[in-house]
Amino acid sequence: PGMKCDYWIYVSPQVDPATPAAVMIWQDGEGYVQNRNGGNRTLNVIDNLVHQKRMPPAIHIFVSPGLVGAQRLRSVQYDSVDDVYPRFLLEEILPAVAAKHKLRTDGYSRAIVGNSSGGICAFNAAWQRPQEFTRVLSRIGSFTSIQWKSNQKNGGNDFPFMIRKEKAKRNI
Repeated sequence: PGMKCDYWIYVSPQVDPATPAAVMIWQDGEGYVQNRNGGNRTLNVIDNLVHQKRMPPAIHIFVSPGLVGAQRLRSVQYDSVDDVYPRFLLEEILPAVAAKHKLRTDGYSRAIVGNSSGGICAFNAAWQRPQEFTRVLSRIGSFTSIQWKSNQKNGGNDFPFMIRKEKAKRNI
């Protein structure tokens, strides 16, 4: 409650505004959009991959971890193993973007990406909502107990056990 979150939208030049587009959600979004021509050239790589037809034109949503007051909630949002963050994306971020752009709504056309804690966040979104997020890039995912507290929250260290114990999830 009371969280404020910045996000940025990048639309691949080949996106047809009349046709719903694929979606790619990036955690720690500010790092991708700041200094585009400097050390982080992710948007340039995206444009090249689309131009080479190695990935579809998409609408990219770069989400920054939220703030409550001056406190950044990155670890709470990204390292918690629950459905709070996936619901935030589905109920707040995606509808806000869909108000301006036509988005595909099938999980097959929706990707989610993150590094470190953002990587576990991406995996968690797909784990919690396999019908909504089927394409995941988790780079150096922090599958540790960063948010774990006795009898309160599951941490990423629980995923190996959860994966083995739960019934297989079907995403398509």
